[in-house]
Amino acid sequence: MRKLLLYIISAIVVILVVLFVIGFIAVSKAPLGGNLAQQAITNAAHSKYETGTSYDFNKNGTAIETYPASSRIQLLINGSNQPLKVKAPASFTLSWNIDPSIDLKSCQISGPDIKVGYINTKWAQGGTSFFTSYQGSLEFKNVVPGSTNVALQPNAPVYNGVASFMTGDNAIGIDCFNLQTGGEWTAVAIWIN
Repeated sequence: MRKLLLYIISAIVVILVVLFVIGFIAVSKAPLGGNLAQQAITNAAHSKYETGTSYDFNKNGTAIETYPASSRIQLLINGSNQPLKVKAPASFTLSWNIDPSIDLKSCQISGPDIKVGYINTKWAQGGTSFFTSYQGSLEFKNVVPGSTNVALQPNAPVYNGVASFMTGDNAIGIDCFNLQTGGEWTAVAIWIN
């Protein structure tokens, strides 16, 4: 009886992991176009900690929309969680504060990388986890975006070794997942003209 219970629990864990991987791939490899925040929310497993709010621009950048977000992950652009509109060349600082009760190995940061053709792809450093501490920041200086007309822009400039931006809405998000609490997500947006 104990063996049967162990097999059932193992099967459930495997199914949950497979569903998470499928959801992660769908979110991290979203093709150019559409509203990034809405795509991520639709595909994410939700948690009881999603009592915060993330903000993004609507499709044509004329209004701000709100989405549920984790209350345990803070992601700011120039010190604010509000969307930012700037003209190129743009400089800004992305900063984060993740609750220490969250396992950093379960977290990833994703954002635009049009050099490889995606508006939302995992930003990694050397193939390892991006996060080395619960608080941190990245400065982006003199960012010049690529166009929005071409899905893959192999000559797009890369900033901080992880990001290449497009003209228009660029959403950057942090998501963390574990089997006990589910997925937690928050994002910020920068519109670059």
